[in-house]
Amino acid sequence: MTKVLGALIIAIGVMLTLIGLAGMFRPERVAEALGFALVNSEATGQFRAIFGGHHLAMGAVCIYAVVRQKLQLLLPIGLIEVFILVGRGVAGLNGELGSAAIPPTIIEIFVAPLLIAVSLRASNR
Repeated sequence: MTKVLGALIIAIGVMLTLIGLAGMFRPERVAEALGFALVNSEATGQFRAIFGGHHLAMGAVCIYAVVRQKLQLLLPIGLIEVFILVGRGVAGLNGELGSAAIPPTIIEIFVAPLLIAVSLRASNR
């Protein structure tokens, strides 16, 4: 793996980590930016746990995989991004995909194949 590619994956990890931290500690703000409202404290708690914790873990794994040169760990993170895109596709078919989903969708379209390709390439060595 080149230094540029490693730096790019670390940047992806940092981005995911920051999204996770924001989701964990500023859930109302993140939810609003994504186009929905947290209607009660239970919803806020679930958002913190699922969205915040999930993204925080994904970011940490990306960073760890590069630092420790365990690039195979990027495969499940890439697959998570693929299945998020599948969910977005289902939402689009049901008329549920709004403009707030466009920026994260673009990022996921870029990140998913990159992480999967790096992981598979590392597995073949």
